[in-house]
Amino acid sequence: MTDYTPILLMLTSFSMFILCCLNAVSKNDKSSRAELIGRITAVFLSLAIFAWISSYQGIYTMHEITGNRILINDKTVMTTDYFKQTVLDTLPPQTYEGIAQITLTNHIKGQNEQYKGKGFETLGIYYEISHTVELLPEAKHYYLSPTEFKRNMAHEAAHWYWFDRLTPAQRAQWTQLYQSTQNWASEYATSDEKEDFAETVSFIIVNRAVVTDPAKIAFIEQNYLKPLNITFNETKSSTGNFYVFDLLTQK
Repeated sequence: MTDYTPILLMLTSFSMFILCCLNAVSKNDKSSRAELIGRITAVFLSLAIFAWISSYQGIYTMHEITGNRILINDKTVMTTDYFKQTVLDTLPPQTYEGIAQITLTNHIKGQNEQYKGKGFETLGIYYEISHTVELLPEAKHYYLSPTEFKRNMAHEAAHWYWFDRLTPAQRAQWTQLYQSTQNWASEYATSDEKEDFAETVSFIIVNRAVVTDPAKIAFIEQNYLKPLNITFNETKSSTGNFYVFDLLTQK
């Protein structure tokens, strides 16, 4: 279902701005200083609302209405056509249906507690408010295989699902699983519950195999794969909590 709230807020803020401007230029000698301050404040507030909606929600709103996802190449060797053919078209489309814009860039700065607040080069980032993703196709000091790059895309798309599709109760349930887990999909999955979810999902979607706890597998199947109508055949190895997902397809 399309959310028209951002459009209504944009129209409301723009209407407020026009009315405030007309009221401000009208000749009224009886206006008090408090009324004048109120008008100026209303103008600034309406402009602030309009700017915020335009900057962050506009992209997602247009994506929701038109269904058109924006692909941008920001000075990388990977073309958007190649990215679409070798990455997006190989992933179940419903896993990234809510992402409005994907930018291929040559530099991303991120923050992580592990690095004590210092900037570091990361391979992908998801922006919750605008529902957009930035990806780094090539790293300066690290060879990124095609499979790893696909997994980065699936990882960032899983962040969209975490924020946009999972309920607060479901996120709380996964957090409890994260806090009691004994097996991790990757070292990065130990960062926090959000990264744990994204890493677990990305290994299942791209690698079709993951090391994790049984409770997490049950959660992913019930709250991610089935709601997205992704069919699967899951088997567990005889040694360790290693799960293989066969015939991962879209219904």
